[in-house]
Amino acid sequence: MEVLKVRKMAEQGNLKGLASVKIGSVVVHDFRIIQQPCQAAYCQPPQRQWVDAQGKVCYGGFIIELPADVKEKALSAALLAFESAEE
Repeated sequence: MEVLKVRKMAEQGNLKGLASVKIGSVVVHDFRIIQQPCQAAYCQPPQRQWVDAQGKVCYGGFIIELPADVKEKALSAALLAFESAEE
């Protein structure tokens, strides 16, 4: 597993950055680094947004479900790379 790129976001609310992570031979873009006020940063996998028939904005996974151990390693690697880039 390898973090290929970390992009810091300029004043995008709680979204602080995006990361591209290589998992085996597959590259997954846009792991999201989130930090709410007075809380530690955390990472979430990519997601997509759509509007349902009632006009409600919905969110869901963008990629196929990763095995739990692989997902955790990818999230940890992306967050660590983001935090290292801040220093």
